[in-house]
Amino acid sequence: EKEVVIARPPSSRLRLDWVHGCRLGDCRNNVLYTADADAIVYHAAGVAVVLHFRGDGYDADDGAEDGGDRAGRQQFCLEHADDILSMATANVVASGTALNAPALSVAEEEEVEGQ
Repeated sequence: EKEVVIARPPSSRLRLDWVHGCRLGDCRNNVLYTADADAIVYHAAGVAVVLHFRGDGYDADDGAEDGGDRAGRQQFCLEHADDILSMATANVVASGTALNAPALSVAEEEEVEGQ
């Protein structure tokens, strides 16, 4: 006799803390500055990443952070169901997939999920 197993979703949820690396092999021009040049935007798999490297008090001459609250933080857009293949930025970040079902995600730079 076969034992019936009822699968239930886990009671806890995973949280993405940091994305290491980006997709380079088959994509071009996929690491971009934001409009205010305080962050870079790139993608890894189906995640669009905004990496803040400047915050309030950043001095570009000495590289010191004097209280910038966002410097060294990543924000993520997890809306894609497939790998991201293209990305563009101006005052918004647009990312697109084309593998199974073409999709486009557009978000204001400040609306990307914060971590």
